[in-house]
Amino acid sequence: DQSAANPSNVVVSAEADFATLFDVYFGDETTEEPVQFMPGESVSHEYEELGAYTIRIIAKGAGVATTETTEAITVYEVTSPLEGALNPTEKAASVISLFSGAYRDIDMRTWRTDWSVGTLTDIDIKGNTTKQYDELSFVGVEPASPIDASSMTHFNIDVWTGTATQLRIKLVDFGPDGGFDGGDDSEHEITLNLDNGDFVQGSWVSLDLPLSAFTGLNEREHIAQLIYSAGPAGAATVYVDNVYFYDENYVSLTAPATAAAVPSADAGSVFSVFSNSFEDPAGVNYFPNWGQSTSYEQIDLSGNAAIKYGNANYQGIDIGEEVDASAYSFVHIDVWSADYTTIPFFIIDASGERPVDLEVNPEQWTSIDLPLSAFTDQGISINKVFQFKFDVGFSAGGTFYIDNLYFHN
Repeated sequence: DQSAANPSNVVVSAEADFATLFDVYFGDETTEEPVQFMPGESVSHEYEELGAYTIRIIAKGAGVATTETTEAITVYEVTSPLEGALNPTEKAASVISLFSGAYRDIDMRTWRTDWSVGTLTDIDIKGNTTKQYDELSFVGVEPASPIDASSMTHFNIDVWTGTATQLRIKLVDFGPDGGFDGGDDSEHEITLNLDNGDFVQGSWVSLDLPLSAFTGLNEREHIAQLIYSAGPAGAATVYVDNVYFYDENYVSLTAPATAAAVPSADAGSVFSVFSNSFEDPAGVNYFPNWGQSTSYEQIDLSGNAAIKYGNANYQGIDIGEEVDASAYSFVHIDVWSADYTTIPFFIIDASGERPVDLEVNPEQWTSIDLPLSAFTDQGISINKVFQFKFDVGFSAGGTFYIDNLYFHN
């Protein structure tokens, strides 16, 4: 068994009728002593040089007779990751994400400033978007607006490299004036060396850096640049994912402590499906039996009702009648979740069903107005809307709360 991620590492096992012992020669030494192992066991070996080798295995039994086999292998250089970086596990509410498929990212001005030395390519590794920097000396990264990381404790960046022997991470705070070189800038760079074991080649590494280690940063409220560099300068390729700040001391909420904001829409322009502020249809069913794993509960938040959907995979709402939603411009919903930042939300009409993602701010009520054109532009009518659906698919088991679901102008 030869590791695809690290082809220099091989694991040998064997079986043969009547064998009681195996000798294995790995073929990388001129005067090689065999490594012995028993049936049912295995032995591993790390080659120090690239190249072609012949592994020779001899099976021995109780007598003098033996039998043997050989296996030709090639130890080659891995120049790119075969898998994407692992998904981070920090709670979304504790994170300010610059780039990660696990979180909602802030707006970025650029991932390669015009003064950078190195090329940038956005690539896909089995569905995982990754940034590839080639011929990297240094590269500047800038958010659209300065980041207030004063409540954060750590900076994380996941890297994969097969060539870099040094990595350097610099954070730059532009100070209260928000501008470069305004006299109140501060910065600090952390250097990581391969020889010191600070990272490894050929595997994804999470560089989880305490912000307290960036001692040269006078403030963390106006971070406007991230600069990462590699050595040997101009010769390294570095892959990057999961770039974010987070607070390790964050205590996650499990349920909303307060009710969603009272709607401001005029009752005369509203068709309500669930809200204390308006009249809901008499025949609405908030928990139709569609074979889902989702549980349902109405909860009270200081006198205001909200719906809790737990252990979620998908969930429908049956309005109990057909609604001509073409008379309205928007569908409104308030959502709270500690588990989901994106929830696919479907309008189901007699002409079909189409989804639009609800983008949820973690652990706080998010008030969302979706233009109904986002559904009709996908090719359905909304003249006979009779159901809604939430579908988190394979992200089963989480919880979300909803309130104030209505059509309005």
